Amino acid sequence: MNIIDPREINKAYAEDFCMRFSAKGADKYVYGRNKYALSIAENMEITGFIDDFGDEETFAGKPVFRPAEVPAGSLTVGTSTYMSKAMKDNADRHGFTYLHYALFSAHSQMPLLPVDYAEDLTENRGRYEKVFSLLADDKSREHFEKIVNFRISYEYDFVKDLAFDEDMMYMEDFLQLSRKGEVFIDAGGYDGFTSEVFIKMFPEYEAVHVLEPMEENMNKAADRLAPFQRVYFHNAGLYSKKCTAEFSASEKSSRITEGGGEKVQLDTLDNILQGGKASFIKMDIEGAEVEALKGSAETIKKYSPRMAICAYHKIDDFYTITEQVLSIKNDYKVYFRHCSDSRSESVLFFM
Repeated sequence: MNIIDPREINKAYAEDFCMRFSAKGADKYVYGRNKYALSIAENMEITGFIDDFGDEETFAGKPVFRPAEVPAGSLTVGTSTYMSKAMKDNADRHGFTYLHYALFSAHSQMPLLPVDYAEDLTENRGRYEKVFSLLADDKSREHFEKIVNFRISYEYDFVKDLAFDEDMMYMEDFLQLSRKGEVFIDAGGYDGFTSEVFIKMFPEYEAVHVLEPMEENMNKAADRLAPFQRVYFHNAGLYSKKCTAEFSASEKSSRITEGGGEKVQLDTLDNILQGGKASFIKMDIEGAEVEALKGSAETIKKYSPRMAICAYHKIDDFYTITEQVLSIKNDYKVYFRHCSDSRSESVLFFM
């Protein structure tokens, strides 16, 4: 696995930027408001923060500016790990001299907070290497190297060619899905979009099971899939046991919270299917994938379903999901695809 030291990426530019950013008297801004932004502000004097959202006028005792209020050419460190490309594009549009926090922290002499993914790679390098060694094709290895390098550097060149195709995100050719007789488990069914894609691609399916814990989303899925036969709806999220939990909901996702969310039902796939068939399982369940796999163990052992498991909600998903699947059934082939130019939309496939 070829992982590039972030200190070697754009080295001359990054070193020059850090020197100028550390100089006394220079106007310097931190783009974003998060733990990385605070780490910079705690270690040096800055002019202020830049934020595209929110109404707050100050943060950590410093003024908050809109991008249009900051002079062109200003030294700016971007701190977003989710919308890093959008932040870089916006910085370029406003003429800022820009560097992402991942490279800034790698080159800076300050005791800054390490980037989460970089710290995890350092601590678990052997587990990443093990996943890489299991990958079954060149494209899997290429995508895996690119996204790991991106997550420790946020250098856009690593992911610029990884296009997002929502229709085909889970329907890879190597899965060899059949037009006839498939039983599709859509865990994290949201509004039924993925189930509809599956139904249209494999019209002679045996059954589709849509699992979605949020009632509003389930109603949308039921409306969308009403024209189709043999579609079964389960108003529950997948987990390792049957229980209730509190979920926080946003426009396109929901996740288990410690409190303050909507109460929802969780259950195991083994309980829901009661020994029934599954030939293809997709999971996009906002970080509960490992627990859901534990609750799917009997189904996996019995039917050896092909699986597409989202692997980007938690820092350790790449190796914990792989380890969990192979602890249940150790003869799966492992594939990997990354389907966007950001840190999201990584999928592990098992067949």
